[in-house]
Amino acid sequence: MEPEFPEMAWLYPEIVRAGSLAAALRRAAAEIGVDVGDVTANESNPKSYAGVASAVPEREALGVSVGHVERHFSVGGWGQGVELLTGSTDDLAEVARLAQAWRTGRPLVEIRRLAPFVRVNERALAHERGPEHVVAYQWHQLFADVEEQADWPEFGDLVRAAYDEPRLRQLYAYTSHWSIQFSTCTGYPFSHGGVPHLHAARGQLPYRVVSPRGVLVGETTTPQDAVALAVRCLSDETGPAVSGAAAVAPADPWWEEAAGRCGRDTCGDVPRFLLQGVTVAHWEAVFDWVGGGRWPWRYAEGGVERPLPTAAAVLARPADAPPATLQMSWHAAASVLTFHPASATELCFDVDLRALPDEDHRLRRLFELTDELWSKTQLTGPFLVAPQGDPARPILAVQALSGARLRLLD
Repeated sequence: MEPEFPEMAWLYPEIVRAGSLAAALRRAAAEIGVDVGDVTANESNPKSYAGVASAVPEREALGVSVGHVERHFSVGGWGQGVELLTGSTDDLAEVARLAQAWRTGRPLVEIRRLAPFVRVNERALAHERGPEHVVAYQWHQLFADVEEQADWPEFGDLVRAAYDEPRLRQLYAYTSHWSIQFSTCTGYPFSHGGVPHLHAARGQLPYRVVSPRGVLVGETTTPQDAVALAVRCLSDETGPAVSGAAAVAPADPWWEEAAGRCGRDTCGDVPRFLLQGVTVAHWEAVFDWVGGGRWPWRYAEGGVERPLPTAAAVLARPADAPPATLQMSWHAAASVLTFHPASATELCFDVDLRALPDEDHRLRRLFELTDELWSKTQLTGPFLVAPQGDPARPILAVQALSGARLRLLD
């Protein structure tokens, strides 16, 4: 049975009498002589939520909900992945008038006049005029972001270079974590359509072109070269952005290539990770993580199990001492990490992936591992990944906390 908040009876007596918000909305519509069509109650909470079906395919059902602290009816309407209107009122009859206008496809300007409590933003109005207007509006917003980032001129240079390229200018452009991203549709969820992201230069970092799932495509010294590299990656079918939202996430060919390198045929079941430039303190953090964590572990010297010493003690042993290994069952024992503390300046360990035959899952597990290593040691990488039995030939570089998480190595 639906939980009912104490104020329901005196905040919404019409809903209590009708038995649901949907029924109360239908009654309110009948009293003022408007047709709201198909109104459905929320199965789990019928007194608080309802939906008014749209008779036009471009619009989703109008959502209606009630406030629990004071009397108000909140409304929200989406179409083709774009929020078209929001608002709230304490008059259910006003909601009924809005619902009729919404379901019959009345233009947003008219709806705003018929229901003054409704808010319609500029993106919604642009959407109603057509996808090219949404694209133009979004680029305008991007240039507004440039003005806010006056102390980062490289970002502005990259936005202008992208806008000057006709094939990118026709796409829906937006920023996420201050990378410029593109969509071949104007509604959410977006569709990258195989178009790489653009990262502006900052500090010691160059301009970067990165695949939608975080694989580095290339680095350049100028924004124009970054844009040119991104355009070379476009397919002939990458055309102007269209209205609507992505039904299925498109493939990322760079990610697929990286995942393929994680397959059993390429890297084996136990690839090796290498990170240069570490310190004894980093090794101590690894030992603390392994020895003080919740996963089973085993330390051995020359294959003989021993109590866990400090990393400093292990690294101070003579060169001819038996090799030391520190093993940990990680991620519910699906993977085994074997650390080889032989050098104070190189973090070296093997990752047993035989429990994960799927290439995509293997690659995502490597991401999880680098993120966990960062949380325990503050090491971000890049971690070089080499095939089993061939540690001198790395094929991937994996980075934590970066817009470019992966680099394909020759």
